[in-house]
Amino acid sequence: MAEQVKEAPAELIQTRVYELRPNKTMRKVLDEACDYRRYCWNQALALWNEMYKARQALKSSLASDSKKLTEEQKV
Repeated sequence: MAEQVKEAPAELIQTRVYELRPNKTMRKVLDEACDYRRYCWNQALALWNEMYKARQALKSSLASDSKKLTEEQKV
């Protein structure tokens, strides 16, 4: 019987785990940074959803009207 040889992975991924022990001031700064990140994410998500709904409305109106896009609508 032939032996099966396992090939080594092409890349070796190393990870490290760090434990944070923030004091009261550092904890407040980290919380504020996470709050700001969450705020930015929510703003971007709201914009994305608004654009998606507008695109869906445009597609459905074009399908029903059977007309071509104007230059303004293409943008």
